[in-house]
Amino acid sequence: MKISCVIATCNRPKLLEIQLGSIFNQSRLPDEIIICEDLPSTENQTTVSKFTNPNIQITYVENEKTLGMVKNFNKALGYCTGDLIFLCDDDDIWFENKIEKISDQMKLDENIIA
Repeated sequence: MKISCVIATCNRPKLLEIQLGSIFNQSRLPDEIIICEDLPSTENQTTVSKFTNPNIQITYVENEKTLGMVKNFNKALGYCTGDLIFLCDDDDIWFENKIEKISDQMKLDENIIA
């Protein structure tokens, strides 16, 4: 099962760094992270560049104009290729087993994921 994480952000690099840290500390890492920046920021680009893992595809997208939270998430979802998609704001902090627990639960019910 391929797992995507989507982060909608709006020029809050310190919060984004904490959230990315909580994703990179997961017991089951995602396969891709899509970050959609609603207010372009050099600081956010620098923050994202601190996080690398050869097994995680990171896509960083900057909007040309501010879209707002819902449209920003919708745009980011268009870049996802995962079977299971986690949405998160830039100010979230995840427990280290969030992805593992949810993906394991999803595998138990064949009606959830075909």
